[in-house]
Amino acid sequence: MTTKLKHKLQTLTLALATISIITALAGCGQADAGGGRDMAECTDLGHGFSECVITLRDTRRVVCIDAAGGGIGLSCDWTHVDGGDDL
Repeated sequence: MTTKLKHKLQTLTLALATISIITALAGCGQADAGGGRDMAECTDLGHGFSECVITLRDTRRVVCIDAAGGGIGLSCDWTHVDGGDDL
């Protein structure tokens, strides 16, 4: 392989790697949680558990249990989201 061809191959490889990294990072960022409004009403259940009613952007509400505090151990009942039940 000639030096010129090696240089072109290295340049192409570097360009593709850069594009891949930029594409992967393009999805990173903060999501807007409704203009800073409080979208969750939580009740302390004791022993590190909280029950939260979270209002979604489309006004539906979902009940979640926060087991670790701060939303880290969040488990939500998506089957019974307000408006999601066929009664």
